[in-house]
Amino acid sequence: MGNYITQSDLEIPVDALIELTDDNNTGQVDTSVVNRAISDAEAEFDGYVGGRYKVPLTSGLPVAARCCRVIAKHYLYQRRDTLPDNLKAEYDNVIRFLRDIAKGVASLGVDPAPTEESSQGVEIEASDRVFGRDKLSGM
Repeated sequence: MGNYITQSDLEIPVDALIELTDDNNTGQVDTSVVNRAISDAEAEFDGYVGGRYKVPLTSGLPVAARCCRVIAKHYLYQRRDTLPDNLKAEYDNVIRFLRDIAKGVASLGVDPAPTEESSQGVEIEASDRVFGRDKLSGM
């Protein structure tokens, strides 16, 4: 689970995680909710940087981990409408940074790798001609 972060990387105390995820009042952390927040955060991160870097990243992971940690925490706190102001500001900064990466004005600090799509040339396939000089002459 997780290309960039795990539950322990979120640095949220267990009692707070229980409050944020325990929809069924079991008194336990609902790891499926945590894993979903992590997965959504990583997908959002990859969505922003995927135009300039091959994702998932294999290098530049500290920046990726920091961004994903903030986004996942934002998702978890937002579920309960208890988003602290400092987390909202941090999330807004991360999203601004990711938009700048997508625009090419910021970098992850590693060389952009060509994406699979940009490293291949255009390939056109066509079936045989239906009409041509040799095919019309027999009519």
